[in-house]
Order: sequence, then C-alpha cells, then structure tokens
Amino acid sequence: MGIQLPITARLVQLPISWGPEDTVLNRANCNGYVACFLSPPLNAVSLYMFKNPFVSFFEIMHIIAFITSISFMLMMAGVFGWVALKSRKRRAYDPIVKRWYKTRKFYGTGLVIFMLVLSIYTLRELPYNEPAYGASQEATVVNVEALQFGWNIDQHEFEAGEPIEFRVTSADVNHGFGIYDEDMNLIEQTQAMPNYTNKVYVTFDEPGTYEILCLEYCGVGHHMMKDELVVK
Repeated sequence: MGIQLPITARLVQLPISWGPEDTVLNRANCNGYVACFLSPPLNAVSLYMFKNPFVSFFEIMHIIAFITSISFMLMMAGVFGWVALKSRKRRAYDPIVKRWYKTRKFYGTGLVIFMLVLSIYTLRELPYNEPAYGASQEATVVNVEALQFGWNIDQHEFEAGEPIEFRVTSADVNHGFGIYDEDMNLIEQTQAMPNYTNKVYVTFDEPGTYEILCLEYCGVGHHMMKDELVVK
C-alpha cells in the first residue's frame, strides 16, 4: 500500500494515492476533466488544492517548485548522460579544431574592435573634471578639510552662477566629499585623502541649500559628517 493523502478528490471522487497500484489516478474514471490529463504528480497537486480548503497558496507553490526542480534536474542529468555517451565515440577532431580557431579569431577580433570603439566613444570627453569656467573667469577657491567627524570649509555662501573650485583634503583618514541638491541628487563628489588635495569644479545654477555628506565610512561618527552650502 502506498502512503494515502488525507483527502478525497472532489473532481472525480477518488482517493489519491502515491502507491504503485494507483500511480495513474484511475484516469478511466475522470470523465474528461482537464486535471486528469496532467502528469500524475501535478494531477495530485491540482486535486489536493481543490479539495483541501486549508492548504495555503505557498504550500502549493512549494510542491510545484519541488516537482519542477526535480524535472529540470532529471532533464539535465539526461543531457549530461547523452553527452557522456557521445563523447566515447572517436572522431577526427583536427577539422573541428581548425574551424573553431578560425571562428574564435573572427569573434575575438570583432570583440576587441567593438570594445575599442565603445571605450573611445564613452571616454572621449576626458577629463571629466574640467573647470566649470572659462579662461577669462576667476573661480572662487574654497578649501575643504575633512576630519573625524566633520568639515572645515572656508566659505558656505555663494551666488548662483558663480564658478567655484573646491580643494578637498583630509586631516586624518579617507573620507568622501559629496555635494547633494535639495532633492538629494548627487551633483559632484571626490575623495578626501590625507596629504593630497583633490580639486572639484562646480557652478551652482539654482539657488537653494546644498548638503555635504561623507561618502566613505570613516568611523563610528560617519553619519554625523554633514554640512551645508547656501546658494543665493
């Protein structure tokens, strides 16, 4: 005797069994129900779902996922078995090797050309961090020093359209200098490093309050590294 599920099939009024004597669910008595044309495991799941009102959707999905996984594993095992059997047959590999080398050379050359063109197209604007002002303009130089856990900034108020050159360094560990607009969109950033000065060129087009945050974890007070710039 197989293991009986504690239900009776509502669609066909038949007990569902996983035993060897009832693996086809007695399809002759299904009277044309669609569920009877499914494979035995899925048929059992369908009938179980129709009959048992206490079965959750997730339990049914788990059963279906299990059956699907087993089916795919068996299919993959069959594919690997077929390949293993085929690989035992001896064939002349020289023509295959020559053809593959030719194909590899073609696709390899095409890939290198494609990546070269893509790189030139995307990097043609280097350097990205060009000054945001012309040769006839004089930028406002602002010295920025990061330290645990705050900022030393020379100037906090600016005019809209004023070209600014931030010179960013650090007094202790590495920090990240990020400028955010009022919608918290990152508009400029650079690294704040000890014994080195990075330059960031910004021209604020819109008045408002811009927030400065540290973008690199620098210790337990990292979240307190905030400051503001006011553009009028």
